Amino acid sequence: MSKRVKKSSREGATEAVGDCYEAAASLMLEVCEHGRRLEAAAHLRVVHAEVCGQANIEGIYHGHAFVLDVDKGIVIDTSNGRCCVLPQPVYYGLGKIDQINNLHVYTADEVIEKLLYLRTYGPWDLKTSTGL
Repeated sequence: MSKRVKKSSREGATEAVGDCYEAAASLMLEVCEHGRRLEAAAHLRVVHAEVCGQANIEGIYHGHAFVLDVDKGIVIDTSNGRCCVLPQPVYYGLGKIDQINNLHVYTADEVIEKLLYLRTYGPWDLKTSTGL
């Protein structure tokens, strides 16, 4: 997953870094702008979810954001400068998203509303078990 967690040398503390919330919202806005209307992104959803980390953050639960194409059943993750496109069941399985079952899904209208009202890319409604 794209959000990295660095372990500090002091008492195993963790610090979350990454741009997943901004990347997911920006991708949604880019599709809307390119299509010049919200309908261009009607098949897309921004998802904020608690996920279980992989690789160097294996087993660490943290918040993450990505875009879901509901028509094609694929996840698009453009965080940290990469472009990961996977079938939804594979992506959700890797992050244990269905097992954790802590996610919020937003339409283009809702993303724009949250961005304007809250003035942050997120997380907006997600509260994780670890606070990360």
